[in-house]
Amino acid sequence: MVSGDTLYIPATGSYANVQYQNLRADSANRIHIIWLPGSVVSSPVVFQQSYDFNVTGVVIEGMHHYNWFGTRKESYNMHHIDFVGCVWNNPKGSYKAQPGIQWDDQFAEVPMIFTGRKAQTFYSNRYIDCRFDGFLNVNVIQLSSNWNNTNKEVNRSICLDFVFLRDTFMNIANTPGTTVSAITGTGFNCRVEACFFKYTSGPGTGHAAHSQSILWYGTIDVLRSRQEDSYAALLRCIPRGWTGLPGYRDGAACRFYRNIIVRQLNYSAVEFGQNNAGNRDSLHGFYPCNAICVYNTVYSTVRVTHNNPGFYYGFVCDVVNQDSIECKYNAGVKLEYDYPYDLNRGYAVAMVSKAARRTAIANNKIIRQYSKAVFADTIRFVPGPMLKLESPGETYPFMDKDYAGNLLPANGPLYAGAMEYSSSNAIKKPSTAKPKK
Repeated sequence: MVSGDTLYIPATGSYANVQYQNLRADSANRIHIIWLPGSVVSSPVVFQQSYDFNVTGVVIEGMHHYNWFGTRKESYNMHHIDFVGCVWNNPKGSYKAQPGIQWDDQFAEVPMIFTGRKAQTFYSNRYIDCRFDGFLNVNVIQLSSNWNNTNKEVNRSICLDFVFLRDTFMNIANTPGTTVSAITGTGFNCRVEACFFKYTSGPGTGHAAHSQSILWYGTIDVLRSRQEDSYAALLRCIPRGWTGLPGYRDGAACRFYRNIIVRQLNYSAVEFGQNNAGNRDSLHGFYPCNAICVYNTVYSTVRVTHNNPGFYYGFVCDVVNQDSIECKYNAGVKLEYDYPYDLNRGYAVAMVSKAARRTAIANNKIIRQYSKAVFADTIRFVPGPMLKLESPGETYPFMDKDYAGNLLPANGPLYAGAMEYSSSNAIKKPSTAKPKK
């Protein structure tokens, strides 16, 4: 296949395994591989190992893994690939204990260890409108070789400019003591936008582990996303800039904004910190960078009920040995409702270890009880008068829309939280006017 070609996978196809290899196209004139409805990749019992390598400039659309006991390893020379409308779905009772996708194969003929060239990274890949549902005791998408503090290959599996857009992650279950993530990785200038997370270590699964939907080392923007009914934090991040290539250190920051977190079963919505950074240090080109948490809505967190014995925080944001934190204009309602309420605790930021050296914590709206004056409802979280700011909030160069995608007012946001009030998203009351005769 060459640039501009399109391959249709027949609608009646059933496959135990599929691999993509040696497909190279111009990123402006891509190869398209389109799976027609009804085609499926399925292997419920026999483990399948897929090796994709040497693929660039390709769009893979509609590929459906159902009840598939396997892992896709994205091995080397993988960039400018779009996975569009693809599905990894395992039915209840058959959740798979294998990662769905791992970027990097440590045993590949081309080691993806960065020594100065961008070709030694994974870059500019996207998952758009994809769904991942039904995994047990594993990370669903692993954007790294999962190196640890004893691994000498600290520059392995670095991912640059990845995008997750409108993807769904559900039913990421664990047994007690097992930590899971929907997305985990080491990378820079990555983005998770308008994604939906539900039951990440949710009700009925093991709670004795510090799980998170996204575990990230490096820089990432998480925005306009929603999480519901999860024990895991939406984001747990070790903010690091990188000097390996131009553009990944100066002005680097991890940013969490315009997200909605509903019924957080324990832990705060987001955690930033430098704990467990391993040897990602200045000697290897990694530097601590800023953390920003602004204009998020957090509704209903618990502190004790789902984490017995012991307890943890259920604030908007946890900070663990992070040097700097900016936490502003967040709306926190019904936080730690199972724990004695004390407004002096603040509830916006929990300094879990030593206090950050530089802090900007202001204009967060923390409200104990829900009422119609806070939100018009607890489905769309359209703000009420109690969330209106005394003056327009600050504008940020990285933020121009609210959670629903509406453009923000020119003079700055008017409400705390993820959503701006507008006539288009307000809850309309039924008319009480009598019909005309």
